[in-house]
Amino acid sequence: MPNFVVKTNAAERAEIYQLWLGRLLGKFGNHVLRFDYEAASLWGAMLTSERKDPHTIDKQIAAMAIVNNLVLVTRDKQIALAADPAIEVLNPFDATGVVP
Repeated sequence: MPNFVVKTNAAERAEIYQLWLGRLLGKFGNHVLRFDYEAASLWGAMLTSERKDPHTIDKQIAAMAIVNNLVLVTRDKQIALAADPAIEVLNPFDATGVVP
């Protein structure tokens, strides 16, 4: 049987993603952190003046961790500590797991 790609238009793809997101949130919604005003304000303060900050999303995740008093799990200690020197960071790939 030949392999072929079924082309869908933007509306069909949007519907597919909406259904997928609905199922995902139905199953795991109580484990999803909200990106609220407090996190957004902190994230904005973390962003650099660079036109394209290469760590925009990393800083968004760090802001959400800080606001929710969570440990940030990452391999990139530079970004985590730049976000907030007092943030608790766990590196799952380090022998000790703690980012120095």
